[in-house]
Amino acid sequence: YIKEGKNLLAVRVDNSHQPNTRWYAGGGIYRHVWLVVTDPLHVGYNGIFVTTPEIKEGHAEVAVRTLIENRYSDAVRNGGLLTVITDKTGKEVAKNEIPFYVEGETETELHQKITVSDPELWSVDSPELYTLKTYIKKDGKIIDNIDTDFGIRELEFSSEKGFLLNGEQLKIKGVCLHHTAGCVGAAVPDGVWERQLKILKEMGCNAVRTAHNPFAPEFYDMCDRIGLLVKAEAFDELYEPKANGLMINDVVPY
Repeated sequence: YIKEGKNLLAVRVDNSHQPNTRWYAGGGIYRHVWLVVTDPLHVGYNGIFVTTPEIKEGHAEVAVRTLIENRYSDAVRNGGLLTVITDKTGKEVAKNEIPFYVEGETETELHQKITVSDPELWSVDSPELYTLKTYIKKDGKIIDNIDTDFGIRELEFSSEKGFLLNGEQLKIKGVCLHHTAGCVGAAVPDGVWERQLKILKEMGCNAVRTAHNPFAPEFYDMCDRIGLLVKAEAFDELYEPKANGLMINDVVPY
């Protein structure tokens, strides 16, 4: 469809056939829209998942799952996955590189375990973040790269001590937020969210609950940087989704 010269790409949303009681939120495109151009051999969309399964005195283990997609239809593609971890100053603290091959028009998930020495742990009072730099190599050249910010932290729920963050008891104090921002509506500029979250933090909040659907990725990034825990809801209602209106029997006890 692309022709030589200027091209117009139009993106539209039709929400008229989906029952929706969240009438005040409206419908349409109210978050950032990106056009991503990559080599046919690339990291899959939302294809990087980082966890910190083990934290001990003096070191932490970072587990990384990376989805590699090969959209070349003609043959197998060989390549290399280079993963580098940097601290808040940009200094390299750990890295790992592994080879891979992917059949044409398929995808594969690669697993890496990387050790970080003397890690600075993320907490609500000290939201230290690291950056995971992912590079895809083909014939010795970098053809795709993505940066992913993450925190090294340990979460635990105990029947005796409640919630523990990095081994220390923490009372979760927060609020419930909808994805709208008052008179601004659903298309909330990033600066409005950041101002609101900082005000909540200054009030004494250390957590937010999203209502009642996944928020924009920029929102979660801000919470990471500011030092807020997030209880992220995936959908509205537990058993039956809301459709033609809120009825008394729709309310389900937790």
